[in-house]
Amino acid sequence: MRDLNKRLFFLCTGRIDAKEFEKLEDKAFIYKNALEHRLLDSLLSLKPTFFDNATLTSLKSEKAKKRRGFLDVMNSFNQANINYVCLKGLAMKKYYPAHLERQSNDYDLLLKDFKDFWKAHDILLEKGYSLENYPYVANQKKCGGALYRKITDGLTVDIEINIGGFPLSECTWLVEPLIWSTKQIIVVDDEPIHIPSDEFNMIILIAEVGTNGKKRIRDAVDFYYVSQCEYDTRFVDTYLKKLKLKKAEKVLLNMLFQLEQNTFKNSKTGLINELYYRFRTDLYHIIPTYRSNHVISRIANHYVRLALITLVEKDILLSQLIYLNKFVSPSLYLKLGLPVYLIQLDMNKNAFHWQTKGTILIVKTPIGTFMTSSLCLNREEDFEIAHNMANANS
Repeated sequence: MRDLNKRLFFLCTGRIDAKEFEKLEDKAFIYKNALEHRLLDSLLSLKPTFFDNATLTSLKSEKAKKRRGFLDVMNSFNQANINYVCLKGLAMKKYYPAHLERQSNDYDLLLKDFKDFWKAHDILLEKGYSLENYPYVANQKKCGGALYRKITDGLTVDIEINIGGFPLSECTWLVEPLIWSTKQIIVVDDEPIHIPSDEFNMIILIAEVGTNGKKRIRDAVDFYYVSQCEYDTRFVDTYLKKLKLKKAEKVLLNMLFQLEQNTFKNSKTGLINELYYRFRTDLYHIIPTYRSNHVISRIANHYVRLALITLVEKDILLSQLIYLNKFVSPSLYLKLGLPVYLIQLDMNKNAFHWQTKGTILIVKTPIGTFMTSSLCLNREEDFEIAHNMANANS
């Protein structure tokens, strides 16, 4: 296993020839490992004879259709003058060799603010996408996120949108005007695409990977190629210190070292491992980052929220959680900078403003009216109050 991990890494970084894989007979095992480490498209471009003709044709066709669909969305965003940057997947095309493909299971975007989001939402709906999960707001209503999905002939395309900033954790965000003043353009299949500067691509990569418990060889390949470009290392180092992310950088450097030395192990799975990585992230990033009069309340509510969300996701004690939900105030969560979900009540277009009645908080927007929810387990009477608020003066 370790030898295969090293070979995959060396293959994707151009230090061994694809002929090395002709010596390995267990194609099913290699395929499984490449899929786990998000290296299937890289293997496809470097060693197409590794796949049978049917699989090769299917994978190439699926990738081409996904990219065409996403680039069609980007063309509309460009025409509408939406302030966006592509993150990770397509952004990495600048750094990868032309012959090497990078696997991306979805597309990630950062929009400058909610005004850009309203326009992006309408475009995505027109093109057949729909909200896959409840969108959310966070960071004192300054930031948020949404996931859109389109399924055509069995092919799924996901577009994940971050609004206002890039989430470094459940409750800390990278909000930086420099991202927009230093963004650059690459051309993908004749379509201009906006991506962050080399410095912010490196910072976002470290923030994304270094705080994640899932170690993937593709992330080490990304880090390897971005490191080859001439970027301002002093700026990146200073910014990582400011964001309390130097230990996240160390995680990626350790991955590279382990792959070089053939000591890299696949990530452990399970709830205990997930909780360990979450706490480790909190210890060196979230807790030191909190600087406010509400620091104790923020940390306490952060852990209570994680515990409750875990119970909801696992369908544990739902009847009790429905009762408890009325005491988990969305207004308090928003004040503390924690995420709050948005449940759509209607699609009426309104000016962007918030309304409160008792414990019920709704927000009217140019894409519809939403009720805020901490756990998405609201009672029927909550919806009745929220609908009455939405219909008043509409």
